[in-house]
Amino acid sequence: MSTRTMRDRFADEETTPDMLRKLHAAGPGNLITASLNRNTLQVTRSRDLPPGNRACVIIYGHGDLIHDLACYDGDWNEVADAVTDTTWDCLDGWASAAMRLTPLQRALRDDMRVHRMDLDRRPVYKRTLDSRLEVSDTYAWRTDTTITFTTRTTPAREGTGNAHLALTMHHQGQPVRAWNSRLVRTETARVVREAPDRARAYLAALP
Repeated sequence: MSTRTMRDRFADEETTPDMLRKLHAAGPGNLITASLNRNTLQVTRSRDLPPGNRACVIIYGHGDLIHDLACYDGDWNEVADAVTDTTWDCLDGWASAAMRLTPLQRALRDDMRVHRMDLDRRPVYKRTLDSRLEVSDTYAWRTDTTITFTTRTTPAREGTGNAHLALTMHHQGQPVRAWNSRLVRTETARVVREAPDRARAYLAALP
């Protein structure tokens, strides 16, 4: 699909100030998603997203909104216009990237959800020099949303085995811990299983 085609399909769908206020009220762990089947935008709890649904594309998150309100001095209309323009321009690329996520990258999102970490921002997609799709996701921890986690996943090179995961914990937006792990098909990465306990230990040690 071309950018023009995708823009035409969503020409009647704008991110409105009311939609942003709904996202804001819903709180961390909520997203605005585009349904490629219905050509609509909606506010969605990230924990309710079916991990295998490639026709539901994340275009914005609660964490993005908090950032943008600060950048635009709290002007909801300016933020809404900016999100709409970005969506029209970039949705084709986002949809294409979402379709190319590997099973391990999709499984990681589900593993994070199971361990009470919910997607909170729009994914960032990059291509490695050898054309693998690197995906960076941001999650809010349900237990204490001052803690967020970012994951950066890189698929394995062809024929070389396991994918790579870089997991970073943030407190009030500042990185405080980081771990690396491999991703395998047979089990949840240990750093993901241990992330909530590490967050609790970090908060308990604060002065």
